[in-house]
Amino acid sequence: MNIFKIFFILNYTIIFLIKIYQNTFSKLFGQQCIYKPTCSKYSIECLKKYNFLTALVLMTLRTIRCNALFKGGNDFIPKYNPISTSLKEFQKRLIK
Repeated sequence: MNIFKIFFILNYTIIFLIKIYQNTFSKLFGQQCIYKPTCSKYSIECLKKYNFLTALVLMTLRTIRCNALFKGGNDFIPKYNPISTSLKEFQKRLIK
């Protein structure tokens, strides 16, 4: 099995787990995310659009930003240079 098939399977396994989270825990705790789209929706979009490693970096940066130290609001998946754009967004949204 080549690496691309492994990443493809991994992407859709993680999407499946996120959907389980959305339909169970997310409904129990209510919407806590300060961003639109929510972090779980953002993660699914990343996994569908980018390769596994890029999506993992974007999801991690977004999850770290989802707290009271950062400004919320609209935060969509970057179209170009996703990792560098996300890092700039990280610095821009930090409340000083």
